[in-house]
Amino acid sequence: MRKIRVSRYSGSETAVGEVASINGSKYIIYLYPERYPEISIGDILLIDSGIYHPIIVVDENIHRARREQGFTPLHTGHDELKEIYPDADRLYIYAISGVNVAYADEKGSVKTGFGPSPRLHDFAYDMEEEDKERLFLDEGDTPNFTILRYLLHGARDPILLREFIARNRDVITKLGDEREVFSAFFNAITEMNLGDAFLKTAIDDFLSIMGWRE
Repeated sequence: MRKIRVSRYSGSETAVGEVASINGSKYIIYLYPERYPEISIGDILLIDSGIYHPIIVVDENIHRARREQGFTPLHTGHDELKEIYPDADRLYIYAISGVNVAYADEKGSVKTGFGPSPRLHDFAYDMEEEDKERLFLDEGDTPNFTILRYLLHGARDPILLREFIARNRDVITKLGDEREVFSAFFNAITEMNLGDAFLKTAIDDFLSIMGWRE
């Protein structure tokens, strides 16, 4: 069954940030400064939005001064700056953008595709590996990479796909037999008609990252 434990994603203590902006299937999450180093492109986050829990894949890191022309080189590193100005993090924005690829309902049932939009300030969480695994399985618990259609629908970005595979390699490894998993990946990529060059790069990257080359 494609179910995750949504009850574990609740409250501010384990959240990595909050929803700051929504534009179609793209969300901006403002991260808490102390959690920013933990989140990378390709990571999977879940948003607690009450009944529904949108699931996104990080596609961009954003780190800048809060005000235009608010950054000035100070000839000092970040750690040294924090020693001088302990509240320095308040001057900067720590954020990511993410693509909506799936959502879970209040019972934890996972559906691939664009779900109901979250609300501003809804908490975002780094998903647990055992829950991420459910995103790569169909109702019969066989490998399925349909979420790639939603990850890549806005841009043919082989680098994003590569980072997604790399950040979730351990999860993909647990899906089952190598041939079965690769077949599911190959079918998903082929059905999107992204072109021969993209297909070749995607297959080469997948096999290389998974360590399945002979």
